[in-house]
Amino acid sequence: MTQKRHSPVDTASLEGASLGVLLGSGLDGASRGFPTKATVSFHKIPGLATVDVKGHKGELKRGVVAGKPCLFICGRKHYYEGGTQVIQALIRFVRQLGVRDLLLTSAAGSLLKSFYPGELVLVDDIIDIQFRPSPKRNGPPRPAAGPCPERPGGKQPLKLDASLSRRVWVAASSAGVALGRGTVAACPGPVYETPSEIRALQTAGASLVTMSGAPEVASANAVGIRVAMLALVTNWASGISRVKLRHDDVLAASSRATPSLRRLITQFAEMS
Repeated sequence: MTQKRHSPVDTASLEGASLGVLLGSGLDGASRGFPTKATVSFHKIPGLATVDVKGHKGELKRGVVAGKPCLFICGRKHYYEGGTQVIQALIRFVRQLGVRDLLLTSAAGSLLKSFYPGELVLVDDIIDIQFRPSPKRNGPPRPAAGPCPERPGGKQPLKLDASLSRRVWVAASSAGVALGRGTVAACPGPVYETPSEIRALQTAGASLVTMSGAPEVASANAVGIRVAMLALVTNWASGISRVKLRHDDVLAASSRATPSLRRLITQFAEMS
């Protein structure tokens, strides 16, 4: 994990937004077009770290959406980049800034032919496959969803807020944005799953697969942030189509979906 230490910066300019939006792979463009009051890079905030994956800017932006303050979290550290510590630190930090409701987005592969690349899907539930034993003999477990310092001693709950999710659904309808619904499997990454793994996930009830989301949801649960989750379908998963999976295609699909996501965020903020 790449982490740089800097003198603390004044983050007061980021405070005051009760709504936060975490933008995943290639989706930071959804924050553009809104008035921006302040921008601070992750690496300037103690406890956070630089973001190395292409398509993740690694910055916090305090913007104004529908006349209301909104904190955009542009990019993330993934579980496979070093575990959950930095992810937990990010969620705790935005909670300290005032965020109470979080709209989380993640790029995802579709396990269903009915979900096409470029489509947005409201996540109803998460299958957390990142929570698994350490490969080292007698090593500590490598949980995605816990333990968190706020609630030590066990795996944290993984709960999406029903009322916030309903608001996302209604906002999408009002904004004219087509929205699917499904269950996402959060897998370790950074490699794409094999066709046999995809078949196993289908049997388990997953309709989407991603490499992120579970740690943020659990950390939000631990600090009292309500969270809803959107998955952007960027590709069909292995075995669903014959197309070779490439990260650049993920970013291209994210770019195409940005206008729809921006409209949804605007309507969602108006209802907040």
